[in-house]
Amino acid sequence: MIKAKSRIPLARNTVALLRPLPPGAALKAGSVRVRALADGIEDALKQFDDKSVLVTGGTGSFGRRFIDTLLTRSRARRLVVVSRDEYKQYEMQSRLAPGTAERMRFFIGDVRDVERLRRAVHGVDVVVHAAALKQVPACEYNPMEAIKTNILGAQNVV
Repeated sequence: MIKAKSRIPLARNTVALLRPLPPGAALKAGSVRVRALADGIEDALKQFDDKSVLVTGGTGSFGRRFIDTLLTRSRARRLVVVSRDEYKQYEMQSRLAPGTAERMRFFIGDVRDVERLRRAVHGVDVVVHAAALKQVPACEYNPMEAIKTNILGAQNVV
């Protein structure tokens, strides 16, 4: 089993668990048991059991996959998606597996809007911040938008 390396305090009542991965050479050589990695993931997912989890950027590529993982492999009590893309929220809702919709909440919002974030985090135990502008050419062409989302938005989340 992979043990937690350390706990890092991030903000008031917030902690990140860091788990070391084996070196890439060990992974390539096959000397690491895949089951040990899977056990580490399962252990990490236990921290969400019976918690209300909010994911900013929840309809983005990482956010969707993370929500799917929590729905299928954790016992998170409630999952809150914050995203400014109404259509992606609609698509996400329409493909939810039976029995999972009651665990989901969807907020149309933007990390730039601190008041909307305050409303969204009410009653939430864990926040996973995945909202960001990630495409370098778009950020270079729109630097102020990148700053507003990636820097000011992250400050709003914290």
